[in-house]
Amino acid sequence: MFGMSLTKVLIFVLIVVAIWYGWKLWRRKDQIKREIEARLGLDAATRAREGAVQDLKSCRVCGAYVAHACERKDCPLAT
Repeated sequence: MFGMSLTKVLIFVLIVVAIWYGWKLWRRKDQIKREIEARLGLDAATRAREGAVQDLKSCRVCGAYVAHACERKDCPLAT
């Protein structure tokens, strides 16, 4: 019923080898990604800050939506 033929053994070995090399390739991709982020100075805190949302305020003088004061000297958001 559960006979082990040479074909079944070879197919099983090929599947195991394919999974093994796929896992190694996946890990290498993650390692390269971490190395690139380290070279660029991107750590977990930096990535979290980049994804943060800021509320924009409308400038009453120029009407632009800005997070901080706009570049105009008469901007009411400038402190």
